[in-house]
Amino acid sequence: MKANHSSSRFLKSLAAITIAAATLASSSSAALVQALPTFWSTGINLGAAGWQYLGSPSEWAIFSMNTVSVTATNGAVTVSGDIGQNAGNLSISGNAKLNTRARLRSGGALIRSGLALLDRANAPTPSGGLYGLSPNNVIETPSLATDLLMNQAAPDAFAASTFSSTKPTNTVGAFATGFTLSNTTLNQSTNVSLSAPGSKVVLNLTDFILTGGATFNIAGDESTSLVINVSGTLSLVGGKVTLGTGVLPGNVVFNVIGTGTAVTLTSAAIYNGILLAPGRQANLTTGSLLNGTLIASRVNVSGNSRVLKPVWFSPF
Repeated sequence: MKANHSSSRFLKSLAAITIAAATLASSSSAALVQALPTFWSTGINLGAAGWQYLGSPSEWAIFSMNTVSVTATNGAVTVSGDIGQNAGNLSISGNAKLNTRARLRSGGALIRSGLALLDRANAPTPSGGLYGLSPNNVIETPSLATDLLMNQAAPDAFAASTFSSTKPTNTVGAFATGFTLSNTTLNQSTNVSLSAPGSKVVLNLTDFILTGGATFNIAGDESTSLVINVSGTLSLVGGKVTLGTGVLPGNVVFNVIGTGTAVTLTSAAIYNGILLAPGRQANLTTGSLLNGTLIASRVNVSGNSRVLKPVWFSPF
């Protein structure tokens, strides 16, 4: 009988712990949504692939389904913000400097050459696997926690892209100069402006191409959100996607649908916002800059290009 009573008490305690944990998780989720009201204004939930997931210390600058390669020659900070990889190796070369915590699934490795380094001095220790420069280039082994995070993040990215692709076109409250909102493609070598204060705009395009230094400026305020679904080509050849005062990068999502041609930022191109392309390779070359979060199948950063998660991306 005593054994039965002990078992009963254990089961009751376990149930109480489970209920408490569920309550805490629920309250944490609610707190996150309340803390990040603008992040959700696009209606697209990136889940574990997002820049911050249920209070996780991870703040993705890059999340890749496969390999990530970063090279630079100028010694400047090339990536600032966390890197997550669902598979493959992280290769850094030249004298690239990454201010990052990199989380790689088991089986992935850091391949380092030249003077390239991961500088974790300013990053708090995460709960999952941590890669960073250490004596003799010994790196810590990825953890089960990291593998579990990858198990969630990869399908979340594809689910977010699929969900975004189903959103109908909405231009209510928006007006544009240099571009007709009813167009199904944008291929510009001259400047374009989209103004949408307080509006939630969705465009469904075949291609989004900026060349010759053309700028696509998004004007509005903190409640402005923009989703652009691209089924074909996304290419910025010296082109710039810029945000007006008050517009938040977490409220801007360019979703490149399915597989196909690589997403390309080249010739000092600039992009601000979330670039979601889980089925495409993304290439940043010749001094290009992405301010926000890049989610892709594979990522190549070269020619002194940079991916930076802005400090003003976080409301905390």
